[in-house]
Amino acid sequence: MSTRRKLLGGTLAAVAALVVAACGGGSTDQDTAAPPADTLRVGWAELAGYAHRDPATNQVEGLYIDLWQDIATHTGRQLELVEDTWPTLVLGVNAGKYDASIAGVTNERSQQVDFTSPIMQSDFTFAVKGGTVWQGIENLDRPGVKIAVTSGSNTDEALTKIVENAEIVRLRDVGGALLSLSSGSVDAMAGVRDYLGKSIVNNPDLTVLPSRFDVSTQAIFVRKDDSLLRSTMEAEARRLLSDGVVADKLAARGLVGVEAGKPVNG
Repeated sequence: MSTRRKLLGGTLAAVAALVVAACGGGSTDQDTAAPPADTLRVGWAELAGYAHRDPATNQVEGLYIDLWQDIATHTGRQLELVEDTWPTLVLGVNAGKYDASIAGVTNERSQQVDFTSPIMQSDFTFAVKGGTVWQGIENLDRPGVKIAVTSGSNTDEALTKIVENAEIVRLRDVGGALLSLSSGSVDAMAGVRDYLGKSIVNNPDLTVLPSRFDVSTQAIFVRKDDSLLRSTMEAEARRLLSDGVVADKLAARGLVGVEAGKPVNG
């Protein structure tokens, strides 16, 4: 009887060990892949003056990066930058590829993610070839005219609202839009004034029009189900404005046609 009890006890112990292993009693690949709690993963996409990789150092820099570094330092987190594209930034946040990002506020994006209070705003305008007749939306919006824009951007949304006759050519990124303008495939490229100016710096035949057709509002965004991070980022957005951080970083970067948002009280 004693022997049978020992055998039974050994069998049960073995089964229990297998159950614990199957249920994940030890560390799993998923656990190891999860980012540390003190890491802030931020998605970014190429945008001259805001987020770009310096070819000399291979370091990512720009206004958005300056702000993220300030936020990471203030919240005691390690900043991790994850490169993506403008059309997929919202998808990246919702897929858990990174925690947050900064982008222009649009109706479509607002349905998919939560934005904080605006941290800055800038002019929408056009880049065109020098010496052309184009002056702004008033004479660009005509049949036969092609205007390039980054697909899914807030520039795209603003332009779509006002264009009635011209053809909007939606491209994957700023580089593609710039190439189309330089090659003559399109007549104009729509975008935010400051990054248009920085994007054409090596293209002397291109110029940025002084007129504007709308205003771009930019803010931090996170997943809709991440209320804790949303609260933290809202507090950080307000701090960046009330402490003058956005204004200081803007001045340091020398961006044109962009200004800090108004501080939010309450």
